[in-house]
Amino acid sequence: MAWALTSGSPGYIYGSDDWELLPGWEGRLDTPAVAQLGRLREFFASFDWWALVPDESAEVLVGGRGEPVGVGVGGRDHEQ
Repeated sequence: MAWALTSGSPGYIYGSDDWELLPGWEGRLDTPAVAQLGRLREFFASFDWWALVPDESAEVLVGGRGEPVGVGVGGRDHEQ
């Protein structure tokens, strides 16, 4: 979800077909995953997220980034 929020995605869907609103979807609104998504949303709503800039200097993440392998739909941008 964080990647979607910081890359211009129009939305985010995770791990279920609930976006289709099939019978029983309401029963899955009170889950730990939904609560976590709500907290992440509140976090990003608390500051000007659109003003974020990439950490290209490695000042924040200093190890474990891996080697760049390119970006593709559903792919990773760094090999670990």
